[in-house]
Amino acid sequence: MKKPIYLLFAIIFFLSSCVTSKGKMIAHNQVMPSERSSYTVLGETSAVSAAPKFWVLFIPFGGSSDQGLYDRAYKKATKEFKGVNGLMSEQIEYKKVKVPLLLFTFVYKQVKVTGVAYHIKNDVELTDKSTN
Repeated sequence: MKKPIYLLFAIIFFLSSCVTSKGKMIAHNQVMPSERSSYTVLGETSAVSAAPKFWVLFIPFGGSSDQGLYDRAYKKATKEFKGVNGLMSEQIEYKKVKVPLLLFTFVYKQVKVTGVAYHIKNDVELTDKSTN
C-alpha cells in the first residue's frame, strides 16, 4: 500500500518545477527642489517587504499585490528616519519564486526599496537659517 503512495509523490515531485524571476527598477518620476539649501539629506535607507501565497487546487490563500508590497517596503524605509518627506535615487528590487505542483502551488514575492531619505524644509526652517 505504501509503495503506490511513494510512487505518486515521486511523480508529483519530478513533474513539478520551480520558477524564479528577479528584476531591478530605478524610479525616475521624482521631483526635487532646485536649491540644495531647501532640503536636508538624512541618509541612506532600505527596507524589505515579502509575502507568501499558495493555492490549493485553484483557491488562493494569503499573499499581497506587487503594489502593496512596494507600499509597505517604502513605508518601512521612510520610518527609519524622523521627518522624512520621501526617497531620492530610489531603487526597487523584485524577487519572485514560484513552485507549481499538481494540487498545490506556492509563490513567494519580495520587494526591496533602497534610496536616500530627504526632508524638505518648511518656511520656518528656511527663515531660521537665513536670520542666523
